[in-house]
Amino acid sequence: MRYGKLEPEYDENTIQFANYLDSTFHAPTKYDFDQGRLPIPISDWGSTKNACDVIASQANQLLRLGRIDQKRTIPLTSADVVRRYRRISGSKKVEDEKDIGVSVLAAMKDWKRGWRLHNKIYSLAMYGEIHPAERELVRTAIYVFRGIHFGLWLPKAVEGNFTAWHWQGENGEEWKPGGLGGVLGYCKAYSPAGYEILLGGHKIAVSNEFVEKYCDECWVATDVLDYWATQVLDMKSLFLARPSLMQYIAENGNKE
Repeated sequence: MRYGKLEPEYDENTIQFANYLDSTFHAPTKYDFDQGRLPIPISDWGSTKNACDVIASQANQLLRLGRIDQKRTIPLTSADVVRRYRRISGSKKVEDEKDIGVSVLAAMKDWKRGWRLHNKIYSLAMYGEIHPAERELVRTAIYVFRGIHFGLWLPKAVEGNFTAWHWQGENGEEWKPGGLGGVLGYCKAYSPAGYEILLGGHKIAVSNEFVEKYCDECWVATDVLDYWATQVLDMKSLFLARPSLMQYIAENGNKE
């Protein structure tokens, strides 16, 4: 597995979702987007050879957005993911000087402009961040926006472990954040104990404590504002802060 999440980048225009989410809304205590649905492809999306886990995480969400919005599995391949990663990063081949990953912000900006796949463009209505320690709000975001993205600064203690990541207060060199580098994993399920993320073709159980110790950025992305989104978002304040969102809805429609 190649880890390619670069250090977080700051942009004052990034939406801070905690400012707009209804703190009184309570998502279910347990949720899995995939439950009850036909199997959704799970792949490493090329991240075992290329440092493209940021784009791979977005690919996992794009498939789920398609299941809701288009009632189908979007035709997406590892080659599509690697191609987009190389365009954003500037990398030309595996392990060249630019095959070191991309920032989540750069990848989100590019997705908002549009991800072209087989003559169709998939774009975002909005993206933004939420603090990983805000457990209730994080779960609300997973439930409402069909998953989120955890940016993790991984310790060497989890090297080779793609089953379960827990942190119970351990110390020492192997537990220092960043020993393995940074990675972006897509989270589409949670329980009271923690989360399930998709990374490198694996489903990994990650505890609340691990996320709150090692997550240095947590991202929300959505292509539509459907019924649930409008119920939990302060739309008036959001429109005032992001007038372009009104134009996007006017051009693309608001989904029920």
